[in-house]
Amino acid sequence: MNLLSKKYNIYQLLIASLALLSWFWLFQIRPVQADSANYTDTKVSGVVTVKSQTAPLYNDNGQLIVSRALGPHSAWLTGLLRIINGQQYYQVSTHEYIAADSVTYQTQKVLGVPFISQEAAGAPMGCEAASGLEALHYKNYAKNYDLRAFLRTMPIAGDNNPYHGFGGTPYRVTPGIYQSIFPDAYTPWLNKFGHAANLSGATKADLQQQIDRGNPVVTWVTLRYTPARWVHFFWGYDVDNAHVVTLDGYNDQQFHIADPELGVYWVNKDQFMQAYNHMKFAVAVY
Repeated sequence: MNLLSKKYNIYQLLIASLALLSWFWLFQIRPVQADSANYTDTKVSGVVTVKSQTAPLYNDNGQLIVSRALGPHSAWLTGLLRIINGQQYYQVSTHEYIAADSVTYQTQKVLGVPFISQEAAGAPMGCEAASGLEALHYKNYAKNYDLRAFLRTMPIAGDNNPYHGFGGTPYRVTPGIYQSIFPDAYTPWLNKFGHAANLSGATKADLQQQIDRGNPVVTWVTLRYTPARWVHFFWGYDVDNAHVVTLDGYNDQQFHIADPELGVYWVNKDQFMQAYNHMKFAVAVY
């Protein structure tokens, strides 16, 4: 073979290689993008749970992805509902979808408010301050304050009236004093660090609307959602076993709570509302 023939063969090999690489790039590497004219997207916020059988996955165009599926009864976050030619799909990853008839869908929204322990700060009666700081930190307020420093800024009621400020001290139990602070004095305090609104009297729908807007809500309930113990004080009757927590999410049946005493958890909506409705105190941080 002469030199010219060798150069020709090398040139053919190079052309073939480039063609192969082009084909690989077009059909293997790039994700398949759906034509926007052929689908409609709706933003959602929830969880899809696969039914009793393994469910296949589909690409952006609604085409089956070979060898990819989700196991039965597994749960997946979703933020998008796509309709392609009348068929509904929930997005479960960047370019993967699952058919709506393969899953059950439940609305769920959780803001992710950070947990702050009142006990770690040595404040067994400091749930109001801890819950408020949880909400402020989530909205990027008062980031240079830990709970100990934040407690030092809390208004103290000289007459021990919680409508005027905190009664007594948050650092120990003091018999005969109602150790709390109510929204009338609490809201102006939080407003020194961010934006807060007194929503006392808010309904369940009102509370959920705040979560939809991205606003955690500090709420007055009872400790462990037990029945209220009403006690008479010089300024009136109130719940002696009250507790303050931050509401930061919900699904169809439950509320999501950042509790400075008990941690982060879900609680049944009816159970929460029963405890909340005794006082109906709520303050949103926005």
